[in-house]
Amino acid sequence: MAARVASRRIWGKIGSCAPVSRGQNVKISTRRNSPTLTPSIPTAAYRGTVTVQPETTASSTPAPSTASSRPEQATPDAPTAPTASATDAPAAAPAPAPAPGPSAPLASARGTLHHVEIWVPDLEEARASWGWLLTELGYSPFQSWDTGFSMRLGGTYLVFEQSSALSSDEHDRLRPGLNHLALHSGSQARVDRLYAAAQENGWTPLFADRYPWAGGKPSDGRPGHYAAFLLNAAGFEVELVAAPADVVLRPLLSADLDVFFRMEQDREANRIAAFTVKDPTDRGRFDARWTVLREDPQVTARTILVGGRVAGSISTYVEDGEHELTYWIGREFWGRGIATKALRAILAEVPDRPMHARTAKDNIGSLTVLRRCGFEVVSEDSGFANGRGEVVEEFILALKD
Repeated sequence: MAARVASRRIWGKIGSCAPVSRGQNVKISTRRNSPTLTPSIPTAAYRGTVTVQPETTASSTPAPSTASSRPEQATPDAPTAPTASATDAPAAAPAPAPAPGPSAPLASARGTLHHVEIWVPDLEEARASWGWLLTELGYSPFQSWDTGFSMRLGGTYLVFEQSSALSSDEHDRLRPGLNHLALHSGSQARVDRLYAAAQENGWTPLFADRYPWAGGKPSDGRPGHYAAFLLNAAGFEVELVAAPADVVLRPLLSADLDVFFRMEQDREANRIAAFTVKDPTDRGRFDARWTVLREDPQVTARTILVGGRVAGSISTYVEDGEHELTYWIGREFWGRGIATKALRAILAEVPDRPMHARTAKDNIGSLTVLRRCGFEVVSEDSGFANGRGEVVEEFILALKD
């Protein structure tokens, strides 16, 4: 999957090229010639597992820390019975002992999170909000008794109890104690789905104006912290953390250019991209083009890394007062969702709007990726396409917000 988007000023005289694969390729071209890219995000292997974090705000990226649970457990898999102060409240009835279940060997489990017990003021509300969310993340019912229940995933379980020893009927996440739970939640797309559905299942969005980067935007090659922050009626906050993308953008290195040049020799990629350089084998003009890009302060040029390997390039620049986008993905990385993720990453890094892009009308893959990222067709154009040796019609798209 490859595609190139290029501008008349930067690419028109020097030349440009970019391909996209059938069906899933994405070509974004600006002012005639430019590159395309396609990022993909892996599914989290630890979906639903818990990270307990100290109090944070939306402007800071939470630093995970391990929470210790009370040691009164009789068995490795039993929930902790609430313990009240002898002077403040009567002792709570102990939770029932769990049925025997699989547990990790002590040596390998040492220091990992065993369970978290949460006292709630309304057990039924907890069943509705927490029950829905944890089920979506892969948890299964573990225990149930008159004043509580627990849900389990692997060797970790969460206990929710409406104890008679409660000293308050409201949880305040801003006071000393638990600020929020952070749960591995799978891919960015899965976090998006959970975020949308959560509002109908007892959860209210927090920091909605900064979703999904409230924990930190991508910058300088760092992937950012993609997460949803939610609050339920009892005042408990949960953070749904997306798996780190295997697609990362970083500033260009000189060694990347050799990889980019080899990618541009692909004839099929050039045909799909259409608006490419006249002679992709001309290394002199290739180097001259990238010299222009790297020295222009209005250009943000990034190398696309997939699993640590160079998969292509993506850039934004200004032409005739308009912000433009261009990118290219190597053939071996086509069809893996890389373009959408890379495009979202650079759009998060470069906030200038409107952002423009061009693509041949028959490049369905590029159109799909652009529309997924919020671009809309605003006009049409046509011109001679070096990659096909003929006049090709194209769409001009813009992302306005």
